[in-house]
Amino acid sequence: MKKITKITIFLIFCIITFIFLNFYNYIDDIKLPGYNKALVIEKWDKKHNKEEINRLLVKLSTEHNISMIRVNGNYDDNGKTKYLSQYNLNEKLNFNEKAFNRNKKYQIIKPDNKILGKLNLVGTTFFIKENPKSDFYETLEEKGLTTKDYEFPLHLIILEYISTHQLPSTFIILLVIIFIAILYDQLASVKEMSIKRIHGFTSAKIIALQLLKITKIFVSHFIIITLIVTIGLYLYNQLAQIRYIFWSYLICVVIFYIILIMVSLMSYWLVSKQTFNIQKYIKFEGVGNRFQYLPNIIKLIVTLTLLNVISISIHNYIEAIDIVNSEKHWFKNKDLYIAELTTNEIETSKKQFKYSDQEVINLLNKIPEKNWMLTFHRHYNWKQSGEKYDLDNAIYVNKTFIDRNKINIENKESVDFSKITALIPDKGFSKENINKIKKDLQEEIEFYDEIEKVPNKERYLDIKVHKIKNNYNLFNYSTGVYSKEVISYNPVIIILPKGYYPISFYSSVTSQGLLLFNDYDLIKSKLDHNKFDSEIQGLTNAYSSVLTEYNKIKRNLFVSVTTSILGIIILISVYLFTINIYCDREKKVIFVRTIHGDSFFKKHISFVINSLLSTFIALFIVNFFDIVEISFKLMISIILFELLSVMIFINRYEYHLLKDARRGETQ
Repeated sequence: MKKITKITIFLIFCIITFIFLNFYNYIDDIKLPGYNKALVIEKWDKKHNKEEINRLLVKLSTEHNISMIRVNGNYDDNGKTKYLSQYNLNEKLNFNEKAFNRNKKYQIIKPDNKILGKLNLVGTTFFIKENPKSDFYETLEEKGLTTKDYEFPLHLIILEYISTHQLPSTFIILLVIIFIAILYDQLASVKEMSIKRIHGFTSAKIIALQLLKITKIFVSHFIIITLIVTIGLYLYNQLAQIRYIFWSYLICVVIFYIILIMVSLMSYWLVSKQTFNIQKYIKFEGVGNRFQYLPNIIKLIVTLTLLNVISISIHNYIEAIDIVNSEKHWFKNKDLYIAELTTNEIETSKKQFKYSDQEVINLLNKIPEKNWMLTFHRHYNWKQSGEKYDLDNAIYVNKTFIDRNKINIENKESVDFSKITALIPDKGFSKENINKIKKDLQEEIEFYDEIEKVPNKERYLDIKVHKIKNNYNLFNYSTGVYSKEVISYNPVIIILPKGYYPISFYSSVTSQGLLLFNDYDLIKSKLDHNKFDSEIQGLTNAYSSVLTEYNKIKRNLFVSVTTSILGIIILISVYLFTINIYCDREKKVIFVRTIHGDSFFKKHISFVINSLLSTFIALFIVNFFDIVEISFKLMISIILFELLSVMIFINRYEYHLLKDARRGETQ
């Protein structure tokens, strides 16, 4: 087998292994090793407190003899620790596995541990080996607890992982690379296979020998890569969950082997007819016409896939730049925490709104205002929509935000922080904007008042306005899905006084991560002492949540950029492959026309047109379906680049052809 084919298979094997390990890390985050079924609490009637529900679950699990392991993340360390608790008191939890990610760990606790009373109940997962009987669920429903059985179908998890990490293009590129590498090896072996036919070898025997070559290469690569992975995992996490990893990896490897075999069979089928024509190689006529259009079809597929991957890479790169910018700002604000609200049923009634809101408000009333900061905004995209000086491009804040960000207010000493105050940038400070902002704020207050009476409404309707210096790059403290949009361009700032608590406003702001706290110990003690955990389950460091998003984008960018590089390499390989097939087939014609002095285009015009046609089709499809925005200049540049590449490669071939002729090596 050709060295280039061996190296290609080895490199792709390494890439597949890397993707597998990343996938295992992904699946380890969502399930427990050895458990493929779960019971998830969806709703909880808060007439029964957490302790009562917890005791009920322990009792039912024990009575029904169900191995039921509760799993919760620890919010004190941003979910790095997973608490595991066996609710069946007749069983001892023999769980000796370590977390695959060395930065995470499992901690086994008893079901009566006070920690569980502080953790979220709705959304909690209980991993089980088998589904309970119907009376188990009936008892839970009587206590106002709604649960859902959940399984972890591997195929759906794989599809979700592929979609999340944008891998379809990567797999297409890898598949094309394997196909070309093996097809190249098969073409290089045509003469050898033809001679075997003369010696009486059947097609089945020739196929078997070709597959044996692939199998030997595969086994040797598998042994080498397995040793490398084993050493790497030992250094990374002391071989945590190695038995699960090994069997899962074995399945992955078998699938890869099957793909190699299928590609080998397809490649053999494409070249098989050539092995009946040994006279071609005696007469130096080269490979037949059946491969004339195959390279261009491959080139079309690779070009389309590559352009799509480049589009994804550009998107990931832009996101990464935004996240880096966000991370720089958040690095200076490591002391801020997000309150995690308990997930519960969709709240639609006024009573439910009030209950959720009141817990947050109670917490705010228990702590000094300097220890919490409001930063609500509507994520206005000023890059797309332009400058705006109204409530669309406004940040709702409290006094803490003003002090922390050193907002420069004209006549700051005259600001009454007990009233709603609009701070308008100097650039947008006009009578028209002032009147519009006042009117819109008053309409908002009236809207909330219709749902639930706003105390001291008349006081809040008296909107005050002040001018501030322009803030063209104001950090707005966005997290989560909006962590890329942390800069507001010269926004209007609305100061809300302490005591103005419109219904559902603060719970909504908290759920969006736009109500931030400092002094972790103080806030945590208030949560525990005042039992606010029925609605507020813990605190998460805002910087760490942004860092998690940043690391995810970096991984996606690494995969897409690596795929782009592979795609460019394979596209160049396809050019060479196409030209080799063409030159091998037309060797005599090219030689005769060259010695007669024909011009390049007179000799190769039909090949050049066929080659450029596939690129034209790919660019047309890309433009038509808006896969990538390609300007006319870029399109012409791509065409000229291909034309220049073809001319260089063919001229190089002709040079060696004439050189061999002078030595008497060309017939």
